Amino acid sequence: MNSWILLRGLMREQRHWGAFPAQLAQALPDTAIITPDLPGNGQRHAMRSATTVAQMVEFCRADLRARGVPAPWSLLALSLGGMVAVEWASRYPAEVQRCVLI
Repeated sequence: MNSWILLRGLMREQRHWGAFPAQLAQALPDTAIITPDLPGNGQRHAMRSATTVAQMVEFCRADLRARGVPAPWSLLALSLGGMVAVEWASRYPAEVQRCVLI
């Protein structure tokens, strides 16, 4: 199964995607749509925020492994999420199938 990982920007959480994840899932029925919150935001608001983009990448990778979601992943990213996606693709190119940066 293909997986799209949707990454939001600074001080944003998965709820800020609104109806988009459901619409994307409808358009791509054989695809898992995953909207992780970065530490310090959304469901992870009680966690200490990462202080570097590299730490955010490592957090996302660990989160996906804990969920049992196999690579490669497609990343759709907005704002700070775009910086995370670029760093991820740079550090771990075999894990990132594609990036869509907004």
